[in-house]
Amino acid sequence: MVERGAASLLVQVLVLVLLPGCFQDSMLGGMTQTAAGETESSSSVGVTSSSAPTGESTGHEAVCGDGIVDADEQCDDGNEVANDSCAPGCKLPQCGDGLLSTGEACDDANLSDDDTCTHLCTAPSCGDGIVSPGEQCDDGNLDPLDACGDCVVARCGDGVLQYKVEECDDANLDPHDGCSATCRVNSCGNGVQDRDETGIDCGGSCGACCMDDAGCDGGSFCFGTACRLPSTCSELQVHAPEMVSGPFMLDPDGAGALAALEVHCEVVADECAYTLLRIDDVSLGKTQPPYVAMCAALGWEIVVTRTPAHAERLYLWNSNEAANLLNVLPNFPKAMGLKNWSAVCRNQPCPFWMTADVNGDVGCMVSFEPSGDSNPGDRIERRLDGCGFEGNWNDFGQHVEIQGWVICSPNDC
Repeated sequence: MVERGAASLLVQVLVLVLLPGCFQDSMLGGMTQTAAGETESSSSVGVTSSSAPTGESTGHEAVCGDGIVDADEQCDDGNEVANDSCAPGCKLPQCGDGLLSTGEACDDANLSDDDTCTHLCTAPSCGDGIVSPGEQCDDGNLDPLDACGDCVVARCGDGVLQYKVEECDDANLDPHDGCSATCRVNSCGNGVQDRDETGIDCGGSCGACCMDDAGCDGGSFCFGTACRLPSTCSELQVHAPEMVSGPFMLDPDGAGALAALEVHCEVVADECAYTLLRIDDVSLGKTQPPYVAMCAALGWEIVVTRTPAHAERLYLWNSNEAANLLNVLPNFPKAMGLKNWSAVCRNQPCPFWMTADVNGDVGCMVSFEPSGDSNPGDRIERRLDGCGFEGNWNDFGQHVEIQGWVICSPNDC
């Protein structure tokens, strides 16, 4: 009986000694006893629990850079260095966070491609597949003979043979010579009697041979030695000086592969007979390249309004709407003010008219435009209806606000 009582007493003592430590470790009991017999709380205010590798819970203060990944941290590599695998603030590095991390050539805290650092955090360069300031195109390669060479859009008549998209390029857009206005070989203008021709560049499929206009019929006229339809309204006006505004049949590439089509000739006294063709196609979309390509397929360009009278006549013919795009482009990246923009006609700079405002503001009281949102290769777009034949214009990259149609012209006046 004495031995059993002694053993019972020993167990009670052990329980009193062990229980407080057990409670404290588990954080279930926060009361410990002091030497004086008083109790105090052992709860830890401001201390968080994080998982140890063993899965056990350890209490510590959450600090970025202590090497322990806490609940509000994406990573923690034990330092606050900016260019390693874990960025300051214990966030995983990503392009656009403004921190230059491993693998990044730059990071300007945005994902815009309109500045000096791309959305991939690389310095812009021709051939990277990203159209950056100063580039008209970027097809992801440096091939100078395709549709985008040196990040400049290949254009028929620029004198550079991009053989992957052109058969020839004689540095002009003359549809009647050996290289058509669409840069296709034109046997009916090569100066040689060949194929089924009965004379030089005439007869057979090249059109009846002629000495003058009297020898032609069916609306054709004598060009060189062959009867052909005119390719532009101004060309028609030379042969029919008394013509008035209206619809006429033209053949854009002379005796080339393109079929003749009906266009509108706008005759402005003491100026020119301007060629206008509106093409409606809802699939053209929101960006400018398809609109440009639609006109280029004819050997033509987006229209340029050359004079106030031309702009007003276009507006009236187009059901009281100004054009939605003009072949007017900035002279340098981010050019502000219309004085820093130029028109392009047949691949060459040309005079143009858009507004009577002496400041060159074509924003029509909404805001000053062009405000410098575009780069070379980006044409100016009309953004809103109204403002009469002067239109309400905007520079906004390759964007097209009024979509689904385009006015094309040879811009030969």
